[in-house]
Amino acid sequence: MHTALDGWKQVAQDVKSAIFEDPSRQCEKILALSYYYLPQQLKACFLYFGIFPEDDEVNVTRLINLWVAEGLLKEGDDTKSLEDVAEECLQELIDRNLVLVGQQNFCGEVETCKIHDLLHELCLRKARSENFLPVISNESWNRSAPRVSRSFTQHGDVLRIFPTMKGGHNAILEHLHTIPGVGPSWCKEEIFALMPNLKKLEVVLDRNAEEPLDDFWSSDDWDYLWPKNPAHDAFFENLSAFPLNLRRLTLCGLCLNWAAMDIVGMLPNLEALELKDNACGRSSLTMWKPRKGMFSRLKFLSIRNMGFFTKWKAVDDHFPVLEKLFISHCKWLKEIPQEFANIPTVQVIELRECSVHLAKSAKQLQQEQEAIFGCQVTNIHESNCKYG
Repeated sequence: MHTALDGWKQVAQDVKSAIFEDPSRQCEKILALSYYYLPQQLKACFLYFGIFPEDDEVNVTRLINLWVAEGLLKEGDDTKSLEDVAEECLQELIDRNLVLVGQQNFCGEVETCKIHDLLHELCLRKARSENFLPVISNESWNRSAPRVSRSFTQHGDVLRIFPTMKGGHNAILEHLHTIPGVGPSWCKEEIFALMPNLKKLEVVLDRNAEEPLDDFWSSDDWDYLWPKNPAHDAFFENLSAFPLNLRRLTLCGLCLNWAAMDIVGMLPNLEALELKDNACGRSSLTMWKPRKGMFSRLKFLSIRNMGFFTKWKAVDDHFPVLEKLFISHCKWLKEIPQEFANIPTVQVIELRECSVHLAKSAKQLQQEQEAIFGCQVTNIHESNCKYG
């Protein structure tokens, strides 16, 4: 017995057949024109979407790594890396409505993207006709790895072999802009020295990391555990060695002392900071109190799932150009520093799964801004802030 869903699936298949199997159809010609007039480099990038299943949302970082690794891109001028060129190519495909934006991060950057199913069909057809890459059916798709594997596809792979690299091979690391999901043990001065152009870094500590965590997770007494974990001590010592070009930093699960933020705050080009899963704080008695002159260029601050984040004291010159503040699942934080009302650049404060006190504090800040500047400067968005 056919269901309504089966019926609509058949309709969708019939529509595809009508469009692509009959060359006289106008829709095919229109879609093909969008492809024909692309520069050669954009054509290659567009066709590469054919390796992903239809309607699949593709992680942008992974996509850019694949484009770079597969040699689809040409070097720009001396100021542009291959990653810069890849980001520009993706944006141009989006501007031409050939690629759809999926999820965006708290900075507004595109995190996932996809192409329309009709364009996906066009991708597969052109890839076959131009012998661009092996076309594999969706049934044989392995989500853990790309369909084409001719070279390094993840920066993490480069990191794992970096000690064996000599001479010209270090050029690979010199052009790295993004490193996602590495453990604290990777954050060493000698590694960062090989990556002078690093702009985005994510440091994660969890149960699956390669750190010695047995003792670390065996007790709830964070203050006593801290000195027992040499990986944390080494990471703290190497914070000052972070690349000065770093623009975005994500710290996850590290349980750092808040004093570490004084070092992070001195990064001269840092524009986005994401703290999540108890990245900082080992006790509810601790307070985040930045030093004067910190975070001079920080525009985006995201704080998520910070169970020990209960007290925050700051003044306007600690975050002088902050534009967006996002706080999620911080149930014990009760107040945003009211001095933030004196920051004219703050456009959005977004709260999710926080306390009613924090939501009230945000509204008070908004009212105070209106009194200072004579108009509404900051928009407040809150969701499920019901905790007492």
